[in-house]
Amino acid sequence: MVINREPFCFLVVAFAALATTTSAQGFGNGGFGGFGGSNGGSNGFGGNGSGGFGGSFAEEMKFRLRILLAHGVCMALAFAFMMPLGGAMMRLLKVRGGVWIHGVWQTVAYLLALAGFGMGVWMARERRMLTHAHPIIGIIVIAVLFFQPLGGLIAHLRFKSVGRNFAGLCHRWTGRIFITLGVINGGLGIQLARASSRWVVGYSVTAAIFVSLWWAVSLVDWYRDRRHAVGAPRIKRYSEFDG
Repeated sequence: MVINREPFCFLVVAFAALATTTSAQGFGNGGFGGFGGSNGGSNGFGGNGSGGFGGSFAEEMKFRLRILLAHGVCMALAFAFMMPLGGAMMRLLKVRGGVWIHGVWQTVAYLLALAGFGMGVWMARERRMLTHAHPIIGIIVIAVLFFQPLGGLIAHLRFKSVGRNFAGLCHRWTGRIFITLGVINGGLGIQLARASSRWVVGYSVTAAIFVSLWWAVSLVDWYRDRRHAVGAPRIKRYSEFDG
């Protein structure tokens, strides 16, 4: 008898993501009061103009705004565009070597997110905001996704020898849930930074388009797999590595 382990794997990863969000909210100290938190003013960055970077207060604010903008752009490109598209690409590319295209694409997306993550940690430390939900969730998401390339490689090697495998299911659902969590966390970051409405709309529309495409392709592929599993042997696709 063949046991379908996909629901079990989904529940395990979903529980981990739920625990992540709950813990972050529990450690948060009073919600999102702007990037300055309780240590600053009402301009979103706070500060009183003293002890900056050796220059004037205006220059300090311009520098921090540039870092904030770079952080937001890197994270938005990575989580709202590249990673969801990379996930859909795994299912849309029906060519030999598609798995490596997917792997390289997602690795580049992760490196972009890592650059944005570094800037975000610097800003959070500057303003003593590492206990807020947004940076906590971001740290956990980046840490979990760090292991995705290795998990994908293991799943690919296992698939070549035994076909569908538990490592592939964990790789797929970990990516789906934690990338989606990263997209949601991007919205929390926009709220925390008190961004203008154009940034809110731009991020929301982009994320909605590519995340919806990703999940739609995944659901269609899952339904197709279930049909193939009934009455017909499974046929390997060139682009498949994770089952």
